[in-house]
Amino acid sequence: MRAMNRFAQYSSHRNFARVLTGAVLAITAGCNDCNGDPERPPAVTSLEIYPGPISAVENSKFTLLVRGRDADGNLVSADQLKDVQWSTTSANTVLAPTMGASITVAANPGPETIPREATLTAKLTGVFNAKTTINIVPSGTSSGKDWIIADYSTGETPAVALIDGMSSTWSNDATLAFAGEAALPDYIAHCDGANCGEVVLFSPRQAVLRVPFAWKVNCDLVRVSASDAPTACNKSYSTPVAPRPVALKVWISATGSDVQAIASADLDYAVRILRNGRSGLDLGSPLPTPTIANPTDIMLDLAAPDWKCPMDLAATNSVIKQLEDVGVPASTFSKDEVNVVYVDALTGPPAVDSYAVDFFGYTCPWDRSYGSIVLVSASSRKHTTLPHELGHALGPWGSPDYGHTKRGYGFDESNLMWPYEADYLPVSREMVTLGQAFQIGLGSGSILHRPNPPASTGIQCQTDPMVDVPCPLLAKDIRE
Repeated sequence: MRAMNRFAQYSSHRNFARVLTGAVLAITAGCNDCNGDPERPPAVTSLEIYPGPISAVENSKFTLLVRGRDADGNLVSADQLKDVQWSTTSANTVLAPTMGASITVAANPGPETIPREATLTAKLTGVFNAKTTINIVPSGTSSGKDWIIADYSTGETPAVALIDGMSSTWSNDATLAFAGEAALPDYIAHCDGANCGEVVLFSPRQAVLRVPFAWKVNCDLVRVSASDAPTACNKSYSTPVAPRPVALKVWISATGSDVQAIASADLDYAVRILRNGRSGLDLGSPLPTPTIANPTDIMLDLAAPDWKCPMDLAATNSVIKQLEDVGVPASTFSKDEVNVVYVDALTGPPAVDSYAVDFFGYTCPWDRSYGSIVLVSASSRKHTTLPHELGHALGPWGSPDYGHTKRGYGFDESNLMWPYEADYLPVSREMVTLGQAFQIGLGSGSILHRPNPPASTGIQCQTDPMVDVPCPLLAKDIRE
């Protein structure tokens, strides 16, 4: 049973259906016809507007998205939402266009008394409508109220904040989407410490930012801006931080004239997923991809219980030595780097009396000497293999599932860290939650912090994905 458990643990990276001595194990990392006709996408059964509800400062312009889901809760493609019709109840909110998977909203002041609230509706024939509210707020803080202000770029999706604080009751990770400014509930002082509350801000094209805050009585201001402004309110001022760079290199040691183009497309796809997920990381512009003269297969000889790759040059099936033998300078890899290597094939030793195991991709657990090494099989990779493996390399994932997500944790096949490539779904492994973005950006075990001494930087997040202290639930996101 040990062999069977080992294979089950990392089945997301493998493509095999093997007969083991005394047991039958049939696990695949891909599926060409698992849910009916793969050419016919699952029907849309529900809609949601993301993010929503929101607050927007007057004269702002921002973009909202509509997400469609099938009967299993998985996301559908944007093409299936091209006929969505948008409408609003207020003349203050101007929509353009009025059909499609996204909408640009102009929040105009108008003649009405401020603040104003509008209802936004997304409608698709045969599917229940999705509704959200837009609260248009005046520019500038108001005395006697709690407020949040953050810089934004015209036309982008609103920022999202997770807020901890005491109002009538304690609120943990309350979500707020806003463009520019938003009024907050009346948070009050409830302890003697300097920081008895917290605001975590997720902004497009900015790093995830954590602002500890000591709430007082009335007129609390959280300001995340490139420029400060005087105020009589109790205030915490923070400067926005640009996306944090990740040292990422790509190497090719695989056969085929199209491998460079494949690797470039895979990387562009990964960058888009992480940017849309508000991870706050900068993987750089499209990288020049070095080509190594000697294509190779890699033998992965993984060791329980951490399933680490042998790194020691003297070790049997050392990954470092195998790469060095074909010209990849693996011995120069650094602890603060992510190195991606495309090879012809990834195989594991035969399981009991079965055939050898083939991997789509594999991320060797972070090593203090060589950092994170991502191996991708050019012959069997899927289009989400590299983004998924980069998720393993970037995040602080540990037990119980090494970063893999499942429905019991509140996820579906749309999530980046779902164990299997679901070929039959139009949207597979594309989404990153706020909870995941939090741990990637702020967790002590993330790529941004793990090269440093233990606990020197970052938050020591819980390993149980169903616990939300001190970090948000891993599946935490904003949905209406």
